[in-house]
Amino acid sequence: MKPQVLPLFDMKSLKIIFYLATVSLALLIGNSLPDELHAAERELSTTAKQKKYLGIKRPGFTLSDIKGQQRSVGEWDGKVLIINFWASWCSPCRKEIPVFNRLQQEYGPDGVQFVGIAIDNHKAVTQFIQSTPMHYPVIIGNMGAVKLSMAYGNITGTLPYTVFIDRQGRIMSIAGGGLTETHARQAIEKLL
Repeated sequence: MKPQVLPLFDMKSLKIIFYLATVSLALLIGNSLPDELHAAERELSTTAKQKKYLGIKRPGFTLSDIKGQQRSVGEWDGKVLIINFWASWCSPCRKEIPVFNRLQQEYGPDGVQFVGIAIDNHKAVTQFIQSTPMHYPVIIGNMGAVKLSMAYGNITGTLPYTVFIDRQGRIMSIAGGGLTETHARQAIEKLL
């Protein structure tokens, strides 16, 4: 009697394994793409979904800054305004802050103003700023800033989320997810 050889996997299992291997390979390749390609991909998908927010007047708000003082978005009228919604626990947010610090220092004399709106509590933001200084106004939005970010076009609830506003107060560019320095510079240069 000849021994019977049983297949290690049936056809259904092989298909599942092939599918999982294909998905894993796609994720591996996608995650190894340069930051510029990810930024370009984000910009294209964001623009398509959020096009109706471009060109509109930015919504108003008044919130407390890190020192407890009330800050209104109107105080930056006439400037190129970059509003960045972020949180201390958000890794891509933390990566952007040194870039935004450099860009604020470089473009500030040209009338560019960065403003960080933390979707976070005061204690977490204060602790974060002790280790990573922010050289632009930081506003504490708590969870209410989620609704504000939606008013600025963040329909997917992405963090970080950055809005570029021209000197007339119109939303001109939106970026969901972490920004590269190159992308941020390009968006600023278009508004100068």
